[in-house]
Amino acid sequence: MQIIKGNLEIWQWLMLLTVLLPMAVKDIKYRKINGYICLVMIMVSFLIRVKIKQDADFTILLDLIPGVLMYVLSKLSPRSIGEGDALVLIFIGSVVGYMKEMQFLIISVFLAGLIALILFALKKVDRDTKLPFVPFLSVGVLAGGFL
Repeated sequence: MQIIKGNLEIWQWLMLLTVLLPMAVKDIKYRKINGYICLVMIMVSFLIRVKIKQDADFTILLDLIPGVLMYVLSKLSPRSIGEGDALVLIFIGSVVGYMKEMQFLIISVFLAGLIALILFALKKVDRDTKLPFVPFLSVGVLAGGFL
């Protein structure tokens, strides 16, 4: 079942938007992500994929790899990416698969870099300013979902 002109199914859109939009607001306001919500939603997405969509094969584990790699990176270099951002990536991968997740991630990183460059040029931020990443992920998912 396709939605509008996008390439995501309705259940994927609903899961992504109901989790990402509130988390983006919380990330902007408090710079915190609720990891428990991510973990619960990862389990719900697996349940949907296995029980309802009959999608029980090795690709479900492959879909976690980009987010898990980001989580390991967040543990090894705590100043680069937050653990919450990595959990959100694992959630996105569990819902849409690793190929779309990588597409969304590339859009998000490009957008974050562009905004950071603009804010830096306007002297609104400096080199040490940490920007919340989940809002960029949310926009990347919205933009990438229609491609």
